[in-house]
Amino acid sequence: LYGMQHGPISLRVSVTDRCQLRCLYCMPADGMPDRSRAQLITCGEIVRFVRFLKSWTGLSKVHITGGEPLLRRGIIRLVERLSREGLADLALTTNGQLLSQRAAELKRAGLRRCNVSLDSLEERTFAYLTRGGELRRTLEGIDAALRCGLRPVKINTVLLRGHNDARVAELARWALGRGCAIRFIELMPLGYARSVFGRLFVPASEARARLE
Repeated sequence: LYGMQHGPISLRVSVTDRCQLRCLYCMPADGMPDRSRAQLITCGEIVRFVRFLKSWTGLSKVHITGGEPLLRRGIIRLVERLSREGLADLALTTNGQLLSQRAAELKRAGLRRCNVSLDSLEERTFAYLTRGGELRRTLEGIDAALRCGLRPVKINTVLLRGHNDARVAELARWALGRGCAIRFIELMPLGYARSVFGRLFVPASEARARLE
């Protein structure tokens, strides 16, 4: 929960730990063991929790995350149910690999906007960092989100030494030229990222200097 003291109250909900990518800074190459479905919070429980928080705290924003939330069974139905709760904002963060197929139905279900992870515009670098992701699919997903009105589309770029830190201006021009917002995110020494933090960390001040 964010905003309990000041401003609108926002909730981030992780609906799955599954992801079809194995990003270099996120998880090991062989992935992580999937939790059984019985261990996951159900869609009904998520909706009831949101309804409770809205009535008691004034919750106004819900952000759906993962893993990769578009891999969650029933994700469209969940978005539809949450949209009926009268929230001011309903968003979703995705790696974009399935977004071109789901953007229109997500919009119809009531999703307002989406964030898309994009660490490189170079096919080989993108494939290396994601361990097999297809850049084309993520770019098509961004275009599909823009076409159907999931705006603003926000691009999340994790700064990584030697991989994309010299390309921040290129990424910014690309995103802004398509009407997207872009956020350059510092790598955090959490979870699997602890093992690569020392060699990949880039401070935001460097990205700001390059942009200037």
